[in-house]
Amino acid sequence: MPSPTRRVPSLRRLEQSTVKAVRTRLLRWGRANQRRYPWRDQQATPYEVAIAEVLLRRTTATAAARLFPAFVSEFPDWAALDKASEKRIAKRLQPVGLSRQRARDLRRLAHMVVRDYGGTLPTALPELLKLPGLGPYSARAVLSFAQGRRAAAVDSNVSRVLGRLFWPSLKQAPPTKLQATADSLVAPRSHRSFNFALLDLSASVCRYDRPRCEKCPLRGNCRYFQQTSRKAAANGGTGRRVPLCHDA
Repeated sequence: MPSPTRRVPSLRRLEQSTVKAVRTRLLRWGRANQRRYPWRDQQATPYEVAIAEVLLRRTTATAAARLFPAFVSEFPDWAALDKASEKRIAKRLQPVGLSRQRARDLRRLAHMVVRDYGGTLPTALPELLKLPGLGPYSARAVLSFAQGRRAAAVDSNVSRVLGRLFWPSLKQAPPTKLQATADSLVAPRSHRSFNFALLDLSASVCRYDRPRCEKCPLRGNCRYFQQTSRKAAANGGTGRRVPLCHDA
């Protein structure tokens, strides 16, 4: 006989008290712990945010931050990127690796933005998702970080945080449900700061390996923390985080 399926949170079932608590605690933590990068500047343009998202793939934020100023200085807009040769772009991208692939992706993206949108990124999510190289996370990052539109940017690290907060296992938290949960949580006016805080929390506290639960502002709402605390108590009260299915 199949075991009953456990309920998981959805947009409708998240209590407003939980939404308010997560927003308040996360934004407060973010104000004290936000990482500083050039693409997070208040004056960052949609072009700069999109470029940063491509640079950040499969490399460290530190490496991307070192390259970013020189890259946007040499290629200041979509038109400049569209006119440049793939070889020239790849040469500039060498410090962050995968230079040929990134150059090819950026040129395709630049060409479509110039050809179909007059050199300016669209401001609607469906249109952004049509562009090559801008997936669901990057498209929402552009909307929130540079276009002032409420959007929840969910990458693999943010998925881990949300999965640990609300689900007994990430296997029970498919991308659509994680995105719906993030959409319900993201602060309407402070969406930019909320997204940055969630990304920073995933990098420094809610890490894939050995999460620092004792430092987490959301541990009072966190299912993972509750489960691992019970397991730690059962193992002699050492307080050590016991790996769960979230970490598999």
